[in-house]
Amino acid sequence: VVSYERRTLILPEPHSKKQTTSLLYFIQRLTKCAQSSMMSSNASPTNGYSVFSLIDGVLSQGCNQEDPRVKLLREGVEHDAADICARLLNHNPASASVSAWALGFAQAKMMTLPWNNNVVSPGLSSGVAWTSTGSPGRFLNMGKVLSKNYRYGATIDVLPDNVFLDIFDFCLRDSTMPELEVIQHMRIWQVLGHVCQRWRRIIFASPRRLDLHLSCSYGTHVRRNLGSWPVTLPLAIDYPSSLSRLTHRDEDSIIFALRRTSRVHHIDIHVPGPLSKKVADVMRRSFPVLTHLHLAWDLDEMLRPSHGSRDVPSVIPSRFLGGSAPHLQHIRLRNVPFPHLPTFLLSARNLVTLEVENICQNGYISPEAMVGGLAVLTRLISLSITFDKSFVHDQTTRADPPMRITLPALTTLYYQGDSEYSEDFLAQIDTPRVDDFRIEYLAQEIQATQLSRFLDRTENLKLDQLNRAKVTFYYSYVQVELNSSRPQGEHEARLTLVVDGGWLDTQ
Repeated sequence: VVSYERRTLILPEPHSKKQTTSLLYFIQRLTKCAQSSMMSSNASPTNGYSVFSLIDGVLSQGCNQEDPRVKLLREGVEHDAADICARLLNHNPASASVSAWALGFAQAKMMTLPWNNNVVSPGLSSGVAWTSTGSPGRFLNMGKVLSKNYRYGATIDVLPDNVFLDIFDFCLRDSTMPELEVIQHMRIWQVLGHVCQRWRRIIFASPRRLDLHLSCSYGTHVRRNLGSWPVTLPLAIDYPSSLSRLTHRDEDSIIFALRRTSRVHHIDIHVPGPLSKKVADVMRRSFPVLTHLHLAWDLDEMLRPSHGSRDVPSVIPSRFLGGSAPHLQHIRLRNVPFPHLPTFLLSARNLVTLEVENICQNGYISPEAMVGGLAVLTRLISLSITFDKSFVHDQTTRADPPMRITLPALTTLYYQGDSEYSEDFLAQIDTPRVDDFRIEYLAQEIQATQLSRFLDRTENLKLDQLNRAKVTFYYSYVQVELNSSRPQGEHEARLTLVVDGGWLDTQ
């Protein structure tokens, strides 16, 4: 959508809904940046003048005026521009061109600016113009737009570096998507970096603010690409989908990237059976800048008969990540046997989310050991513990827990398994701030004494505070959801109880 040519912003006319959406998105980023720069105490109104000059020209000439999104965006831009006009007119001394622009803009009430339809293209000889109904490849040259009543021109490179940096920051911060966040973020900054040398210089001068990283994902040639950038950037290893089969190149890229331990800050891998042992072995080394760790072993492939044998899920070794992960903030392990997890957690005191999913027999962690590992996680906000449906907890429930810890920041808790384990676990923890608790029982005999006492120790989930209930019967389970009605805008406390299995008649 955006290219940089002859010191001028060139915007091709959008020919599809996707292109139009991208164009409007870019305009919104420019608008926000103009607002931000104008709100600072030492801001120069000319920055806002330059940005709004560009925005107005794009909206007037480069967009379909019948598109309701364009109309809505113009209203917002015009409202924001009013403040710019006032600041420009009060700015002393203000240049003649800036004052003329502000007066003209205000006189037109920022609504019906009389733009001439003739737009000069930098690719044509002097004096030649394309009309709005001319070539389908019409270009809008923001530096040469003419007005019937007044004239101004603004090229995009009049914006200072700090304004460009604000624009890039807004674009990258708003580009996040739940499943494509890592790769999408990289694609956007790479596109911006290829526009021109100046943009490239600005981007690579601020790698931390823009959170620049290289994503190693499906189909990327990691060995070839890592050395092609002017600065050493952190690595994100991103192979999260169970639906995408890894090629031999992908498997080679994963191991190659994991060996760059000093650069890896994000790992999200769905690992097939044959590769799990290699991944577990290579991750014995320390990863000093790692913040996100999402690992999943593909059990379906491991348990599928292959040449008359079956693979056993690889157990994570005790010296995982070198035994220390001081910067780790997010852990999600699925189908990954890690019996030494409690010891590992003692070195990961900055964890915010912890998800241990589908714990199997060879990855069993006792309630006492789990509580011991959680004791140091004072910043933990979200905790999820789930067991494989075939798992059987064979220990006797303790009447008096040996210890009780407090997780002061925890607000979200999810448990799936038998009630014996949950009773032992809940008896040993206090979570005063938890306001979203979901518990799913997978066994026939259910005990809930410690569950009731645990809820009484919370601030938001006491049973007398939950005044609404919803009971839903499904084919194989029943769900009871209790919540509290709160003023609009406040977070709603919620307790969800699920009983699973084919014995609902006895429950």
